[in-house]
Amino acid sequence: ADDDASPQFGDDGEGPPSFWDSDSASEFWLGMSTPETAERRCTDVRWLLAFAAAAAFLVGLRLYGMPNALYHKFEMVYGDWKQELCGFGVNAGSPNLFYCKDDNGALLTNYASCRPSCPSTSNTTFWCNSSSGRTEFSDYPTAREFGGLCKPLNDSLWGQAKGLHVQDSLKATWPRQRWILLVAGLVGLLTAAAYLAMLQVCARSLMWMGLLLLSVAPTCYGIYVIWHYLHTGEHGKGQLTLGVCGLALGSFAGGMMSNQSRDVEIAIACIETSIHCIMACPSLYLHPVMVTLTRFAFLLAARKTVWEILSLQVYFEDRPPGGNLGVSVLLASVFAVAFFWVWNFISSTSGFISAYVAEVWCFRGGMTDDGTRIPLCLAQRGLWIALRYHAGSMALGGLVCGLSQPFRLLLGGLVTIARMDRNPLGRAVGACCWCAVEVYEETLEKWSRHA
Repeated sequence: ADDDASPQFGDDGEGPPSFWDSDSASEFWLGMSTPETAERRCTDVRWLLAFAAAAAFLVGLRLYGMPNALYHKFEMVYGDWKQELCGFGVNAGSPNLFYCKDDNGALLTNYASCRPSCPSTSNTTFWCNSSSGRTEFSDYPTAREFGGLCKPLNDSLWGQAKGLHVQDSLKATWPRQRWILLVAGLVGLLTAAAYLAMLQVCARSLMWMGLLLLSVAPTCYGIYVIWHYLHTGEHGKGQLTLGVCGLALGSFAGGMMSNQSRDVEIAIACIETSIHCIMACPSLYLHPVMVTLTRFAFLLAARKTVWEILSLQVYFEDRPPGGNLGVSVLLASVFAVAFFWVWNFISSTSGFISAYVAEVWCFRGGMTDDGTRIPLCLAQRGLWIALRYHAGSMALGGLVCGLSQPFRLLLGGLVTIARMDRNPLGRAVGACCWCAVEVYEETLEKWSRHA
């Protein structure tokens, strides 16, 4: 095909105006439907039914549990010195793990005991096992931790048991730091807003400074290491090899930067345009946060089922005579497909919202007027349209993109490098991976784009 030929659009054979030609773009799209006025209908309804069945399967598995799962063992509920789990079996009424303290102030870590509650004072006693048999020991102040561990409030006593429960201590720590985490999240949002404001003003300077740093830093490091080796001779050939690699990496990055300067300028223009769109719609700025929270809530809802599936390994190792894992493995496989389908449904819906907001901003003159404002809750309106009319398409797109994503990312990276024909690396990759380029451009890329 002729690379100089304009893409055909409509019966008159004229293509749409250039993305950067704002004036001609306004005239071209004048009179056409906009995202706000377009007539919509429900799309791909049959895929919505299949997606609803997958979601119902996840809910049912969460409510009724996985067959043969040993969730309590996988959660590492503590056991006494006989390895009898606290809160189960013979210790059903004693869910808390406790270490008695002998008369010398040492914890009997080899003789853990299960008890109904954790002591809060030293005015009570408890019968524990020891090297001399069952003995009554005085209690000490404790606090119940994650999993039922009676954590000593005394730092010296906790130091004796901490090494046995470092992982569980970390699990118990983060809930108490929720305010610190909340403040950190707010600071992160403010920092991101400040960075976006900087990009809006000086995107070109920041981009070129970052690329220059990628070239200068390895080069300077390589020169320093080589100089240090030549003057001192320390560390042998390994140090010299490291310096040569750093110098080569810096030189390569510099060559790539100079050869791809046009592509860099296009990327900078795209970044500047994107920042203008984000700043015009505050809800779009918070959109990634809402997507992350949605995914986090989904993970919390599916957490128990995931633990149950992982605990099947424990069942497999201690499988009773006649035990069968076939049904459990089948359910786990279906769960994996349904889980990633819902996960990618969230991603596809997020992509629709971003595209909807960007198109509304563009049709309202955002490409020509930096002061263009759009409704504050436009992202929420995009979510309503996606769920009201196009949930089936979101389900289909999530499934297709999710299945093709690993191959698309790998082959897409190779194709991007291969199409850089202005540098030796691109020509080498294009010559070696021409088959992968054809597969991606003729099949996988079109498949993903249509989805």
